[in-house]
Amino acid sequence: MRRDVTSGHLSASADPVVSYGLVWWAYRLLPGSWARGLLQRLHQRMSLQYSSLPGPTTSLLLGGYTVKHIYNVSPPRDPTPVSVTVLTYADQVHVSVAARRSLPSALAITKGILAEFENQVNLGQS
Repeated sequence: MRRDVTSGHLSASADPVVSYGLVWWAYRLLPGSWARGLLQRLHQRMSLQYSSLPGPTTSLLLGGYTVKHIYNVSPPRDPTPVSVTVLTYADQVHVSVAARRSLPSALAITKGILAEFENQVNLGQS
């Protein structure tokens, strides 16, 4: 399942700033070894792998043909059961979600994440 939305509505997200701020404050308020330990414990408890990849803002040509879509799927790495990849290409945002088959409802989780992503985009457009 693929959803396309314009990238302008998503570029204003505060998520990267919040993540960076958490790491910055942890290292400012705690001794280095404590901050590393805290961040490692938080990382071990994560249940979602997320990557955001900026692609070219204009369409590319390959063998004289315009590349219309680029798909990037990152398989979940141990111990993370779900992976979300966001890729921008030619002013579109492509979202892929991959979940381990061992999850009881991998397809439902995947569809739920994509539906919520689309819902958030629609809220941002109104």
